[in-house]
Amino acid sequence: MRRLLGWLKNLNWRHVAGYGALFAVLFFIFLYLTFPFNAIRDTIAKQIESRGNLRVIIDDISPFRLTGIRIKGLKLSDAADPTQVYLNLNEVRVRVRPTQLLLGRVWLDFDVYAYDGGAAGSYCKRGPVSDVALNFVGLRLAKYGMREVVRKFGSMDLDGMLSGQFELHYNPAVRRNNSGLLSLSVDKMKASHIVILNNKLPDLVFEPGKISFKMQNQAFSVDQFNLKSNNLEMTMTGRVTLADIFRNSRVFLNLRLKPSDEMESALGIIMMGVKQPDANGFYTISLNGTPGNMHTR
Repeated sequence: MRRLLGWLKNLNWRHVAGYGALFAVLFFIFLYLTFPFNAIRDTIAKQIESRGNLRVIIDDISPFRLTGIRIKGLKLSDAADPTQVYLNLNEVRVRVRPTQLLLGRVWLDFDVYAYDGGAAGSYCKRGPVSDVALNFVGLRLAKYGMREVVRKFGSMDLDGMLSGQFELHYNPAVRRNNSGLLSLSVDKMKASHIVILNNKLPDLVFEPGKISFKMQNQAFSVDQFNLKSNNLEMTMTGRVTLADIFRNSRVFLNLRLKPSDEMESALGIIMMGVKQPDANGFYTISLNGTPGNMHTR
């Protein structure tokens, strides 16, 4: 016992502490580098697919810095028709703020690279309350694949640059305090090779425009929507009342269109069911229903 006490007394505790810290760091690095990220990839895909009729493909997932992950090649498509792609991201980086965990918050910072542009934002959750902030810039519409989106009604090539911001404060327990906004700026937007219900329409070259929506309680209302082109001017008012499942949300929108003579002639029979234009030349189309089952009048 005396020998043991003497040996402990003569130890260089600074060296012991240093070796202990080095072991802890190396052990952490070992766990980090050998973490089963493939299992995480499969879990993420299954979680997303379980929330809707989606097919998820993730090319690769790997560690990013010390508290994050990097996802390369994230694609969301229709489960029944994989050629209909809803989202195709080149790279996503997500990082956790460890200090926020000590305060009872989950705080994630993320960067997204897609469509020749990018986005950066954060997600914070404390209890039932969630806050999201996102800024995006330089997203090229031609990279999105609009033809697949509108192919049930026709075809169209869309190009231009999209930038904007999105903010959301959401508390499912106290919905009257929910708030948010979505603000979009479009520049150099052009729609070409437009075919709607077998009618070929003239190309549209748009002036720079802005679109914005505001959220209060459970409804997104149109705050600003005015797009003007050489052959068509569009304005919109109304709201979308959100449901817990988005496809069950209710849509109440009034779309006002002012076509040029060339556009009106090309629309032909499509405009026959629309009421006569007002004194300023605008036709009004009311859209009601759910996102998947819309009615016009």
